[in-house]
Amino acid sequence: MRSHRVMGVSAALAGVLLSGLAGWPPHASAFDAVTLTQLRTTKKVPVSADLTNADLRSADLQAANLYLANLAGANLSGAVLRDANLEGAFLEEANLSGADLQGASLRRAYLRKANLTGANLTGADLRDANLAGAKLTGAKMGNTPMDGADLTGATMPDGSQHP
Repeated sequence: MRSHRVMGVSAALAGVLLSGLAGWPPHASAFDAVTLTQLRTTKKVPVSADLTNADLRSADLQAANLYLANLAGANLSGAVLRDANLEGAFLEEANLSGADLQGASLRRAYLRKANLTGANLTGADLRDANLAGAKLTGAKMGNTPMDGADLTGATMPDGSQHP
């Protein structure tokens, strides 16, 4: 099994469909500040992928398996993550503003200081997630289970500060 590592590469792949490429998705991947703006993929992103600081603005990651993925500092603004598996994912200080997370599983996800302003979290599972210091202003959160979630210091959808 081949391993791919992309580090120190500056590539803009705006609107590129990666599903037909040989070796995609890469296994044991590490992406360092890679730009994948408007990415579309029909295959799953590798489990526990390291996408630290990745630029995934407007990426179509619908139903992607991002279980235990490291997305710390990633820019996922406007991304479509509907029905994605982000269980246990590390999203500290990630930008998810305006992202579509309807039906996504974010159980036990680490979203400390994440920006979820205007995100659609309708039906998303946030049980046991760490949302301490997260910005949820204007987020849609209908039918969103949050049992056991840590909301310490989070800005709630109505703009109020959680104690």
